[in-house]
Amino acid sequence: MKLKAKRHILLIFFFLCYLVQLRSQCPPPPDKKVPFMWIPKDKSVERTLWFKFGKLHTAVYSKQEILNRLLGKEHPSNYTYSVIDFDKMLSKIELENGGPQNIKGLRVYFAAHKASIEPDNVPMETSIIPDKQIVLIFAPTDINAKDLNKYYIFGSDKKPYTFKKQGTIDLLQQWLNYYKDNAGHIGLVFTLEPSATENIDNGIVTDTESILYCYSDFLDFIRCERDYQNNLRKNSNKPPIDFIEIDFASFSDTGVSSPKYPSGFKNRLHLLFEFKSQNAIVYIDESKDFYNRLETLGIAGTNCDFPSFNIDKEINKGGDNGQLCPPYNCPK
Repeated sequence: MKLKAKRHILLIFFFLCYLVQLRSQCPPPPDKKVPFMWIPKDKSVERTLWFKFGKLHTAVYSKQEILNRLLGKEHPSNYTYSVIDFDKMLSKIELENGGPQNIKGLRVYFAAHKASIEPDNVPMETSIIPDKQIVLIFAPTDINAKDLNKYYIFGSDKKPYTFKKQGTIDLLQQWLNYYKDNAGHIGLVFTLEPSATENIDNGIVTDTESILYCYSDFLDFIRCERDYQNNLRKNSNKPPIDFIEIDFASFSDTGVSSPKYPSGFKNRLHLLFEFKSQNAIVYIDESKDFYNRLETLGIAGTNCDFPSFNIDKEINKGGDNGQLCPPYNCPK
């Protein structure tokens, strides 16, 4: 028991040292530009409400209502994780893939919990995550936006796990197809414009199947901006950010500006990453120094260096700058 306890203490020590090293890569507060992944509060609120209630043209149901009908109960509109567990997931991804320098993108897959085929190592209690409920699977990618073939998920205990294959079964593909067969290609497509070319993948009309984020931009928001906001909050005697909330969101019926796709991704599903403190969302554009900071320092340019990420820069200011598949950077 003593040996096991010592190992546990050493693991915690190395993990904390690793986090300190990563934090040292963040720019100091006077030089911290507004993160490239920033989405204004009004847009965040609009898009989460549109996911819950918005209907495009002749659509009968909103995306939230379709998912509710799929489950036969209320489908979550967001997932919330402690900053400790979210940091553990990112550290796990980095440590198992050669460090953050080897990770160029972070793909987030929309999958569905298939209760009949589950990973052996991940708790997936159906009382918490029912069969068919959407789950998010995280995949680091290389410079060509190709998955590094390691996948990560939060279990029903809200802890991070490596998503492992079960025997010879391609578990990832099973869960991705379960989402497509029950939501992406069946229900959610009725909230879209079927003729819009950005909604077509291999000849099939589909809602968003995955989102690719530039990993360095993602870290600048999730790690560095959180540190910056916590420093402001400490100086104002406010409690620190203690949770990361991932909201299901949807572009509205006006879409977003996109030179390549004039239909504008109307009503397309995406995600918003938000900070929370004591159960309230912390919008960074509500901090007292925000607009002075925006004016003097500006918005950080993307740090992405893989060639296919900025094909259509206009769409990048939607969905926390992730690129939606289809049409961009679909898995190869």
